This record gives sequence, structure tokens and C-alpha cells, in this order.
Amino acid sequence: IVSQLAKAMNESGIPHAFLKGSILANSIYPPGCRISSDIDILLNASDLTQCSNVFKELGFVQGFFDENKNEVIPATRKELINYRMNFGEVVPFRKVVDEPGINLIEVDINFSLDWMPHGTEDAVAKFIEQSDLYEFSEGQKISSLPTEYFLAHLCVHLFKEARVITWVEWQRDLGLYKFVDIYGFLTDPNVKLDWNKFIEILHENNIVKETYYALEYARTFFPALNKDEAFVEMLQKIKPDNTDYLEEVIDGGDSSIRYRWKKSLLHRFFDLKRLDSLERV
Repeated sequence: IVSQLAKAMNESGIPHAFLKGSILANSIYPPGCRISSDIDILLNASDLTQCSNVFKELGFVQGFFDENKNEVIPATRKELINYRMNFGEVVPFRKVVDEPGINLIEVDINFSLDWMPHGTEDAVAKFIEQSDLYEFSEGQKISSLPTEYFLAHLCVHLFKEARVITWVEWQRDLGLYKFVDIYGFLTDPNVKLDWNKFIEILHENNIVKETYYALEYARTFFPALNKDEAFVEMLQKIKPDNTDYLEEVIDGGDSSIRYRWKKSLLHRFFDLKRLDSLERV
């Protein structure tokens, strides 16, 4: 499935980069150990319409899946606008299929590094400019990000969903797989990271706080990371002067509205009602 989408995107000539699970499942994880409910692609906002046409030609519908009818219901114009304005992504493209173990393919198009529609265009462009074709199996070439950029995106994506109260309400703020992806990436012997280059990327794209958040909490879940002296040294170098934000979430529509956690990360992770552990600042 990913190879078919990659082929269509490559032929379209649209600059892009496949992200997260579709790449990790074919690299750091043993076969079958990393499943994904969707396929993520990073795109410049200016290419959204052209990309939409590509997916429509492949039979995808931009809308929501109705399990009872087993069909994708097209999104309304209001829903399309709401996603772009409040989540930094578009309503997913979905397609009903009849394949072993799969009845639905979902593609998430990301055009922002955070939840806002504007503000990270330059960073997104820089990330995509660095993308290259990687061959994961014979004849299968997929456009994705270089190692340091890939890790940076894993971090900012985790932060994006952990930071906004909407995702807390949906109980999607602390998916363990996001931390596992980072841990697996950091500990894979085949992944070679240039920490100086990584730090440079963070500063160039103004994503230091977001990355520190993800990596600091990753080592909370996986203390074994503290044995990596180079990693610990890098983390200390990017540590913000004020880390109060680690224990806060905000309103995605008004970042001046803040809430503070009353429980530690590990305690609230296991609390299905953790929304009740927030208090307005």
C-alpha cells in the first residue's frame, strides 16, 4: 500500500516526505512489529490541492469512515476548514479496501509542524527540501527525511498532540507508541545521529522546546537512555531555562489559556480520566 502511494507521489512531482510508521515499520522494527492505522505525509501547504487530486485519482475520499455502512462519508466544507485552521493538517483521505486484515486505508497530510495553520511554513519547506528517496525493498523507493530531521519530526509531532487539551480530551495525548518510536530510533545500532547537526536543526527551525519535551519524557519512560552519555549531553545543551511548560497543556485556539497537571507523567499516563487532573492556571 505504501509503495503504491509512494509511486503515485513520486510520479506527481510534488515535494513530500513520508513520516513515522510507514518508514519505521520498514527500518528499525522487525517485520510485523510496528503497525500503523494511518500513513503520514509531510507536504507544503501550497501543494495541498495538487496532492488532493492525486489521491482522488487513486479512489480516496477526504472524509470520515462510517463503520456501520462501511463507507467514507465526504467531509463538509466546514469540517475541511476546521481541520486546517485548528489542527495543522487536513481531514484525512480514506479508502475502503478488501484486503487481508485491512478494510480501510487512511492518509494524513501534515502541512504544519504544530497545530496552527500558519507559522511553520519555512520549517516545513526546509524539512521537505532535505528529503531523499530511500529504498526499503527491491524497487520500492520512498521519499522521507534524513536521520536528524526524522527524529526532530517524531519529537515535534509528539509534542503537538501532548501539548493541546483537545488531544487530552480525545485521550490521544500520550500514546505509548510515540515514545517507543523515539526510543527505538535512538537505540537502533544502524541509526547514526550527528548530535551537533541535530542541535543546529532544532535552533534553525525554532523547535528546541518541543524536542526537549519529547526527549525528556522519552527517557522518563525509558531510563536506559540515561546510559547514553552523548544523548544526555545533547539533552542538557538544549534544555530550556524554564521547563514549567513540561507540566502544562494549552487551548489550541488560544495559547494564553493554560492548564497544569496535578499528577506526574507516569501517574497520569495510566489514568484514563487524566483530564480531571488538569487545573486552569
